[in-house]
Amino acid sequence: MNPTNEPIKESEFVLRRLGESFTQFRADLWESVPQWLLAVAVLAVVARYGYGRYRAKAHPHAKPDGTQFWLGWGAILAVTALVLVTLVQFYRADASQLKGGGAAAAQLSALGQSNAQHWYVFIGAVFAAGSVFVAWMYVRDARTVKWYWAALLATSRICVYAILCFVFLLPARQTWERTEKRSRVVVLVDISPSLTRVSDDISRKGTKQKTRMDTLIELLSDKDVALVQKLLEQNPVAVYPFGTRLDENARVIERDETPWGPAEWRALAEYDFRPLITKGLDAKDLEAVRNTSTPVEWSGPKPTPGIEKPEPANWAEWAAKWVEHRTKWAAKKAAFDTEKGGTVPFPETLVNGISEAGNKTLADNLEKLEKRVDVAKSIALGTNVPDSVAAAINRESPNMVQGVIVFSDMRSNLGSDSSYRELRAAAAQAKVPVFMVAVGEDRQTTSISITDVQTDDVASPDEGFKVSVEADGTNLAGKSVAVELDLFPPGSDPKTAKPAFTLKDNRPDKTKGSFTPYTLTFAPGDPPHGQVEFVVDPARLAADPDPDARALTTESKDAAIKKPVLREGPWTVRARIPRDENEVFPDEFHVRERPGIQVIQKKIRVLLMAGAPSREFQFARTFLNREVAENRAALTVLVQNEAGTTGKLTPNPTEKLIARFPNKLDLASKDPDPEQKPYNLNEYDVILAFDPDWTEVTQQQADDLKVWVERQGGGLVLVADRINTYQLARVEPNSRLSPVLDVLPVLPDDVIAVKIKAIPKTPRRLYLHPLPGSDLLKIDDPAVVEEKKDGKEPENDPVAGWERFFTDRKTYAENKDFKVEFFPRRGFFSCYPVKDVKPGAHVLAEFADLDDRGEKVLRPYIVVSNPAAGFRTAYMGSGEIYRMYAFDREYYERYWAKLIKYMAAKRNVKASRGRVITNKEVISTNPIRVTAQLLSTTSKPYPPGAIDPKFKILRVSPNGEKKEEGPFPLTASGAEGYFRGQVAADPKLFPPGDYEYFAVVDVPDSTGETVRSAFRVLKSDLEMDVTKPDLAALLQMASPLDALQERVPERVRSAFAAGLPKEGAATKLAFKLSDKALIKMIPECFKTDTRRYDHRGPVEDLWDEKVALFDIDSPAAQEQLKKWGFRDRADKNERAATPLSDFVTRGPRVFRTSAQDTPPLDAAGQPVAARAANSQIAVSWVLFVLVTWLGFEWLCRKLLRLA
Repeated sequence: MNPTNEPIKESEFVLRRLGESFTQFRADLWESVPQWLLAVAVLAVVARYGYGRYRAKAHPHAKPDGTQFWLGWGAILAVTALVLVTLVQFYRADASQLKGGGAAAAQLSALGQSNAQHWYVFIGAVFAAGSVFVAWMYVRDARTVKWYWAALLATSRICVYAILCFVFLLPARQTWERTEKRSRVVVLVDISPSLTRVSDDISRKGTKQKTRMDTLIELLSDKDVALVQKLLEQNPVAVYPFGTRLDENARVIERDETPWGPAEWRALAEYDFRPLITKGLDAKDLEAVRNTSTPVEWSGPKPTPGIEKPEPANWAEWAAKWVEHRTKWAAKKAAFDTEKGGTVPFPETLVNGISEAGNKTLADNLEKLEKRVDVAKSIALGTNVPDSVAAAINRESPNMVQGVIVFSDMRSNLGSDSSYRELRAAAAQAKVPVFMVAVGEDRQTTSISITDVQTDDVASPDEGFKVSVEADGTNLAGKSVAVELDLFPPGSDPKTAKPAFTLKDNRPDKTKGSFTPYTLTFAPGDPPHGQVEFVVDPARLAADPDPDARALTTESKDAAIKKPVLREGPWTVRARIPRDENEVFPDEFHVRERPGIQVIQKKIRVLLMAGAPSREFQFARTFLNREVAENRAALTVLVQNEAGTTGKLTPNPTEKLIARFPNKLDLASKDPDPEQKPYNLNEYDVILAFDPDWTEVTQQQADDLKVWVERQGGGLVLVADRINTYQLARVEPNSRLSPVLDVLPVLPDDVIAVKIKAIPKTPRRLYLHPLPGSDLLKIDDPAVVEEKKDGKEPENDPVAGWERFFTDRKTYAENKDFKVEFFPRRGFFSCYPVKDVKPGAHVLAEFADLDDRGEKVLRPYIVVSNPAAGFRTAYMGSGEIYRMYAFDREYYERYWAKLIKYMAAKRNVKASRGRVITNKEVISTNPIRVTAQLLSTTSKPYPPGAIDPKFKILRVSPNGEKKEEGPFPLTASGAEGYFRGQVAADPKLFPPGDYEYFAVVDVPDSTGETVRSAFRVLKSDLEMDVTKPDLAALLQMASPLDALQERVPERVRSAFAAGLPKEGAATKLAFKLSDKALIKMIPECFKTDTRRYDHRGPVEDLWDEKVALFDIDSPAAQEQLKKWGFRDRADKNERAATPLSDFVTRGPRVFRTSAQDTPPLDAAGQPVAARAANSQIAVSWVLFVLVTWLGFEWLCRKLLRLA
């Protein structure tokens, strides 16, 4: 296995002659023969042979004569000349061809086996001819010498011929560069802060959160998924980190290596340089490095403040100190070596206690570190997914990449849209499938922000106060959340003390039923908004089983009826909403305080109006005057008869009289004339209308009444009667009184048209339907209740007192006796008819009557508007509640006191002229967008162009210093009453940090009133501003499943097709980190691919090996050679001639294997380098061997007297 794909150099023994064309050889050989010399040689041979035959026949016994002698030598000389000339010319032609090794190499591979056979036959024939000649010659010589001498000499000569034939075949060594490539899988890991810092876990204060990188490392190390382990079973894995760009230094996990564990993956993500610094050190040297504190502590760098773990930039700074330390050490070493001449070892090491070899390894590691440090400084400053993946594909495409697996949140803040097209083109061209795995959850970000806690600045001790908690819920439209309200009575500091009591259970009777939280529902909007109302009611607190709740109240001292009241003084409330389950928020609760609620005697401002002073009107007027006398109410009276409209009505000392219905709604209340003040609807909390004359109400007054009810929370109670209420039944759509009908909970009928029966002479009962959790109908509410054993207790019965009034019984029980059930002892006699009860309205009481057939008929008698609505109105079927007065005055007064208090509940929240909406967090340099709702003094939107609002930005520093910027313009948004504006969050004007910012808008037509919204300015961070996974980019970059059809098993293909997302009709290889079952199948998409490439190198001839007879290295010998005429040549031989001793001991190179054919060694045993030609006197090994062998043969022949 060649894991690094480095070329492997090999060689093989070849006979170059076999690579030549035998046919060409014959042609060249024939061309080398001089034809004229051939003719001469043939003629000479024929002449010698012919003359010899002739002489033998003519003179059988005569000796050869002179002619025969010279013809014989002439033939010998002619043939010899022919052979010599032919050989010389052929050698020249052959040598010119052999000089081109590439051509010979090409021929070697191009010719077939038949060509080699021709050469073998030819050489065999030549060798056989020579051997036969030698055998014949020595058979003849065997007559005069012993046979074994003849055999020895014959063998010697045959060996010479064999060497010549062998050399003729041109033995050589063919070199090869063999490259073996194995396929691999490339894994890209995003190490940008959006993975290393961001957590998809829901924040919990005091608990450690797992970052996205932690989750990714868990997957990569998961033994059940075994992703890397399965990849390594078939292919090595190249791991690249990336961020702003691709880190081109891949970490390769080979097939025979152990898959990385969490430590290795974390080191990759953090750019921990310690493994690179200590690479190659032994245990002792490693311990020395770990114990050092120079140049920095080995434990690693400290993370950036506010970040839990060191990041690449921190490690880069840490490693840069090591590089600098090495640079200084190298400079010192160079100066020392210069001074000492390199003869004395440098004593100083990079780390104390490290060995010399370890110090060299450490220095080499640090030298290689500098480039990686530069990469680490910038790689985590952003994310460029498409360009990084494309760079990896282009870099790895020659390595037979089976696929690229990318782990990232896919959110790029660098690069361009064209990068995605380039990535797809690169992947398609290289035919490399790209598997994209999205790290991070595409969880819909939710957030809750308590925008306001509204209540009166002043509250009455006996009535308590209402608290309206408003909140925005981003991405929480339609969802309900529990809300709690902490109470801090006078003398309790919310910063240091625990709440005295917390309102969180909305049950009126906590001894019954299960826990019912206060809930706030976010209505759809931008952002979704909701509100919930708390009632800090002294009566409910006093009846609470929790002693902490009871401790908040005391007994009233001023009221005629003793009852619990709140402790007087400044109160503080704190609203708390639990963190949403999908919200990234560290604390358990969102909180907002509302301090400065003064609990003192407060008056409910009541407008008591009637078309004529009926009996119910008179009783209510008397009751309210007592309330005014006890400083619990302020009363204004309007009677629409002649006495009331002309000022002839005699007022009580505790009330004011007005002559007409209020004709304006001015929230500013700037009118300097106190006489005009009662004619402003904003001066009232509740209107009690006893069958008023609606003809006296104008269109504008009706519109103002509707706005006062719906937008300012005013309470309207209509007590119907037969004199004027029919006017509301005859209202045409969009007519003068339509606004009045819009706010009423019922549609009154025309009493004249329906022709109801006359008023009965016997009383009728009411069937009661109390509001859940409300004691509005509870009229029997004594301060001290004795224990009772039968029926419901008054304090627990929401309709206590009514049955006592009707029948003197404690509780209602249906009676089968018709006369007893429908004709109680006491009751009411009439009920005005209604057409319909509006949806959402609640019927508190139904009037029981009998129709003409004597059957039971139920008519709405007391109806209130939808309790969940933002306003409250009520309808009463007749003004007969005064009949309770004769039975029990407290019942009567308690009924009206509770109804008035209930109607004024929405009015208890301070009327608002608008609100400001901003994002709670603004990124520096981004726009600060402000949306403001502004209402006129009549609580209506301003007409277009009527106002030119502006907003200011108030900055409050941690030390309380304030600075204001602006004003900035606001323009109408198109929606009535809404204006929008923006200003860039310039860091010079609005620096990020621990500042608190407010968008402040002055309310027009007011005395310094403002509306505001708080926000924070955060430091701009391209990487961290948006961390939500980009699933659209995921689909763009992922390869289609079709790219894997040929190599993906059917089981895997079916699972991918069913579980992976689609882009159009194409299934994309786009995974989420939670898709473990699908990710586990990714390794099955790859196969092992191995390719071998053989590159033919130069041919090294072995037949012309030189043997150095003399090797002169000394200067004196060199000088002597020059004196003898040898020239000094500057060029070098590629390989030094083989020393004679080496040649004798190991033989010619042609008979050595490639492993044995090592360079020649000198006397010291070191390889002999190539040298100038004049430094050696060398001859060809063939010549050396042949001369030696032939010399041996001729010497033997001489000694044997054969020569």
